[in-house]
Amino acid sequence: MTTNETLWFRDDSFASAMGDHVIPALVKKARTAPQVRIWSAACSTGQEPYSIAMLILEELRKVETPPPVSKFSILATDLSPSAIVLASSGRYSQLAISRGMRPEFLERYFKKNGMVYEVAPEIRTLVKFQQFNLMSPFKEHGIFDFVLCRNVLIYFSDELKRQIYSKIHDGLQKDGLLAIGASESPRGYTNGFQQVMMGSAALYRPI
Repeated sequence: MTTNETLWFRDDSFASAMGDHVIPALVKKARTAPQVRIWSAACSTGQEPYSIAMLILEELRKVETPPPVSKFSILATDLSPSAIVLASSGRYSQLAISRGMRPEFLERYFKKNGMVYEVAPEIRTLVKFQQFNLMSPFKEHGIFDFVLCRNVLIYFSDELKRQIYSKIHDGLQKDGLLAIGASESPRGYTNGFQQVMMGSAALYRPI
């Protein structure tokens, strides 16, 4: 559960779904909602939540009269204290950057400091990092519009999967979305989600 295997914009079909469908929908929602809340529930060393933050800022650049960036917040949690420390620092080696980073995003959202790339403040301010065990109660985190729990539940027993899917369900807005790994499915563990195709990526909405 603490392999910390991660990439920037992990999985091309999922990244495309984020940029083409999910993030535009969240930006549209932010026009009327008081807050749009996103949870990266196993953020490892930070690539996933920072990638989402970059996609949000990219979408805000595209639309006329965009909602304020302050409407968005990303909670990023992980079981590993060392992963959270690294993610919170916002500093990455050349090797880490080379694993999926888009050149135009590297130029726009990072500053090179010696042999290290530092995440720009406008990205870092969108993300709050916190150590958290998914077997703990979720209520302290509140309700979310979008939850990412990708390639994590494969390490849990069937009973724990049922419990975690139930807690995620209860922590999502009625029109919220859950993203899990491409090889994962809530079927057999809960009847609380329906599959929603966005591009070629499958996401799940609470029912």
